[in-house]
Order: sequence, then C-alpha cells, then structure tokens
Amino acid sequence: MATTYDERRLSKTDANAVVNPSVLVEVLSEETEPADRGEKAAAYRCLDSLREYGLIAQDAPHVEVYEKAEKGEWRFREHFAGERFELPSLGVTIDVDALYVDPTA
Repeated sequence: MATTYDERRLSKTDANAVVNPSVLVEVLSEETEPADRGEKAAAYRCLDSLREYGLIAQDAPHVEVYEKAEKGEWRFREHFAGERFELPSLGVTIDVDALYVDPTA
C-alpha cells in the first residue's frame, strides 16, 4: 500500500510504481521478506517524500514501523498483539489485532 500527500506521480518505467509516496506498507512473506527488509527498504529510505514505512508479518501479529524524524534519521517502533500503533503522517491509529481478523470467521 502506498499513500501520497501530493498528486500521485507514477514511475516512467513501471506504471504501478508511485515515485512520491508518503507512507508505504509491505506485507511480509517468506519469499519477499529478504527484499522487503533489504534492497526495497534501502531504496524507500532514499525517497524524500516518504515519512513512514511499515512491515506487517503475515504469520503472527507483529508490525514494524520506521518513521523519518526531523533531521532525516529513521526511528524504529515494534508492535504486537493487543497493541496499537500510529501513522502520524496519516493521522491514524491502528489496532494490531484488527489487521489479523479472519474476514470469513
């Protein structure tokens, strides 16, 4: 998921890639986790527009949020079952457990 503050701008080489996101969230899987934590995360941190980057575990209630601070350094926060977390740039608070509710139950 990607959100933007300004008008969305798409990559010239990938019509599905937004080049000015303010928030990015990746749902981790066994196959994608190394890239999501490595090369993709490094590339995302270079985006001037990005304020928060989230990683959501697929197999357990665990959310990691990286937030860009005033001077450009990144702060790390970890959240588990029974906790809530904020995405300040969106002005929202999210219940970790709500991300793991089975919609068919």
